[in-house]
Amino acid sequence: LVHFDPLVKMSALPKLAVPQLRRDSSRNLLSSRSSSGNLLSSERYPNLFVIPHKAFRVMFFDVYEKIGSVDYTDEEEIQDLVKLVNQAVYIYSMHNMEETDYFAKHLGERDPVLVERWNEDHQEHSHTLLSFKDRIAEIAADQDHDKRDKALKQLYVDFGDYVSSDLAHMNFEERQIMKSFWDKFTDAELAELEMNFMKQIDPEFMQAALPFIMRAHNIGGRIGLLKVLQGVGTPEEHIRGLLALIAQHARPQEVEKIKKAIGLE
Repeated sequence: LVHFDPLVKMSALPKLAVPQLRRDSSRNLLSSRSSSGNLLSSERYPNLFVIPHKAFRVMFFDVYEKIGSVDYTDEEEIQDLVKLVNQAVYIYSMHNMEETDYFAKHLGERDPVLVERWNEDHQEHSHTLLSFKDRIAEIAADQDHDKRDKALKQLYVDFGDYVSSDLAHMNFEERQIMKSFWDKFTDAELAELEMNFMKQIDPEFMQAALPFIMRAHNIGGRIGLLKVLQGVGTPEEHIRGLLALIAQHARPQEVEKIKKAIGLE
């Protein structure tokens, strides 16, 4: 994999006003859990949202931890934090746009009421997420360490609020949105939908997100994703690059099992 610059596509994202997240959003979304059932263990086509969401949870908590622990008097550490925040903003903004432009479009033809709510959530969360890019840039530019410390403490609180709300948003997708996909699409249709999505996904976004995906998943998830990538024609050299990435987070025995499972012994 080539080096990825998280700022490459930031200029393409719209600069939007930043409303506050609804204070009741987490409670409302989480309240759906008891009525939706245990959809993660369904015998139907695998949940479309679990693989990316595991990666985004890892990514968000990386950012959250770094905001709270960074040495704000060290310019190199501050710049590393800027890059991490910008990378997370880019990846998750692109993810939201991909979901809205592809999956929500298809589901909206069969369940327009639910998709209207889904798109509203995406818009609200995207507005708030984009504000963190501007705020971390302002913090980095301020050379007054006391002011920088104060601003980082507030950013830590606000980013925590955002993550809390977005975890509930992911739960809503994994349960209510996925239940609608299962109710209104056959397994064959879902397989075709996901395969076509993988073929058209932005390669720079995929390259940026894959390190978090491979880090977040267990052996089954890693094998499954690599097989999907093989299925859409990903070159073997790229697959081997991902295996090298997995080797940074997994024991050698697991890497060998993965190679065997995908036919690259």
